[in-house]
Amino acid sequence: MRASNLAILLVVVCMVATGCATRLPASALASRLQYQGFSSSRPPNDNWFMNRSEQDHTTLLFRREVHGETHTFLFAVQLTGLEREPSSNEDFTELVHQHMVAVNDPDRHEVVSYDSRPAPHQGQFCVRYTLQTVDRKSPVLPGLELSMNFEGLACRHPLWPNAILDAYYSERGIPAELDPTLGAEGEQLLRGLIIEVKPGVPAT
Repeated sequence: MRASNLAILLVVVCMVATGCATRLPASALASRLQYQGFSSSRPPNDNWFMNRSEQDHTTLLFRREVHGETHTFLFAVQLTGLEREPSSNEDFTELVHQHMVAVNDPDRHEVVSYDSRPAPHQGQFCVRYTLQTVDRKSPVLPGLELSMNFEGLACRHPLWPNAILDAYYSERGIPAELDPTLGAEGEQLLRGLIIEVKPGVPAT
């Protein structure tokens, strides 16, 4: 599945890298970070950090330090293409649904639940979604069944009608490690997202 595969890939990249040498604590970042089509506020404390090697002009990724060997928590924003341009807001909602729950490896990944509702942001049509999945065959953590939960906001971008601006926070781990209190920081980062039509100019 799209979101799950991204989170797993990024976890593996950092674990196999030699020390994640490009790591920056939140306090070393600008108060607002600029990307193509959006900007984001920096994380609220230095439990959060960024690896420069995991960013590009359309992808932001923050990681948070957490307790537990298999436990991860991250916040990401991506501007990425859809299969086609949606014909309506309802069609966009359905395309987002298909995008989020597509499973490439059903022996490994299972979608437990997906739910969404309209949630306009800056005058743009967005859907607020919740996705719960299970990863049964992580190559890094064999033999463990890991829960992966996503809370996100998927928006139509005024400049790219065939794209999705997807902002979400994600937690992964065995059930005993999951920490519901982390959601407050994820929500704060979601509120810090600004859709932009050019650098520094918010969409309206």
